This record gives sequence, C-alpha cells and structure tokens, in this order.
Amino acid sequence: MNKFLLTAAAVTAFSAVPAQAATIISGAIGDSLTASYDFTFDGVGNLAIQVDADLTSGTPLGDPQIFVLNPDLSFVATDDDSGFGLNSFLNFAAPAGSYILRIGRFDFTLGEAQTNLSNAGTAGEEFVVIFGDGVTDVMTSVPEPATWAFMIFGFGAIGSAMRRQRKANVKVSYA
Repeated sequence: MNKFLLTAAAVTAFSAVPAQAATIISGAIGDSLTASYDFTFDGVGNLAIQVDADLTSGTPLGDPQIFVLNPDLSFVATDDDSGFGLNSFLNFAAPAGSYILRIGRFDFTLGEAQTNLSNAGTAGEEFVVIFGDGVTDVMTSVPEPATWAFMIFGFGAIGSAMRRQRKANVKVSYA
C-alpha cells in the first residue's frame, strides 16, 4: 500500500502543471529612503502592481507612492495616489520587457524615483509588493555593507560557538 501511495504522489508531482501565480515580495525602505526592484514582464494582459503597508512587523509604510520606469530611467507609469489609505495599486497595459519599480513615501516624486533617492521618509518602513501574473525575474537591490557585515559576524559567531563546544569524555570498558 505504501508503494502505491508513493507512486501516486510521484506521478501527481511530476505531471502537475504549475499555475501562473502572483509574485509576492516583502521589502523595507533602505537608507536612500526608497526601495527598488528590477523585474521582467512577459506582456500578457495588463501589468498589475500592488504595494500594501506591512502591518505584521516593523513600521508600516503609509500610503506608498510607486513609479514604474524603463531601464533607462524614463517614466512609464505611476499609481493614482488620490485615495486615502495605506495601499497603492497600479494596473496598466505594458509591452513585454524589463522595468524598474521604485517605492517611496506619499510625497515621493518622479525626480526622486529616477535618482533612487528621496528627501523624506524613514529607513526601515516595511511593505509588501504583489506583482500580478506575467512578472518574472524580480531582483531586489544589493544588500548594504552593514547587512553583509552582520551576516559575516553571525556566521563567525556560530562557527566559534560550535568550535568551543565541550567534547564529551566517553570511557569505554569491557568486562
């Protein structure tokens, strides 16, 4: 019976066609007071991007302003930021290609989006980005040097803790 169940599970796993689903990314405003994502859109249907305040941890980014730019930093689209709330939504017809998404506070301007530097905000404000179907190869910006330093320090601390563990003194005797 167990062989049958394992065979059925294997056949199901290998024959299943993955459904096209939305891509969800959690992020935070960095030291430049913006967040940036490079992504590719396959051009099927409309390009949909939703940015929600992340209320699960940290300080939520209230009413984010989002800009979509071409790789040459020319303007493509921005959300209609006229409504009240903590979320932003952008849905428009876009050709297939590569794009840049820049996220900032409610007063984030196109000029700031093009330079990836804002004059207002707080580093660490958190949000969730939901890309609609057809978005692939989402890449976040490179971690800052302080992030790398903490990661390397953490690996070193774990390594030294493992190295300093006491060895059990086992004595074997035969009767």
